Amino acid sequence: MGICLGIVSVYFFEGPDTSQVQFFTLETLFSAAGATTAVFTVTSVLHGFFPKLSPRWFALGFSWLLTILGISVRHQDWTAVNILLAVINGFVIYAAAVGVNNVATSTPPTPVGVGAQTLQTGRDYRWWP
Repeated sequence: MGICLGIVSVYFFEGPDTSQVQFFTLETLFSAAGATTAVFTVTSVLHGFFPKLSPRWFALGFSWLLTILGISVRHQDWTAVNILLAVINGFVIYAAAVGVNNVATSTPPTPVGVGAQTLQTGRDYRWWP
């Protein structure tokens, strides 16, 4: 009984140890899924703060920035092949982020016969029409 009370008191009164929780590390940021998530999240947030920011071009530039930085972080040589692969990977990350944006901002299909009733919020968060 004393052990159970000790565990319960530590958990409820001191709380769980969350000092080591990180959403991104260098390993996850420079993976395909991590870079796609970073591009989608940063572009969406900045587009919310700065509506005149072109999310299409910013997302592409940020994708290339992450892949070029990946060369340095992974201590790879700056050869033409590595730079070419970084540019191609930047396009792949950009295409994945655009796909996530299109899925996240799509409107559900309307049933046949109901008509085209769309909810107008006054803002469009899609990067591509």
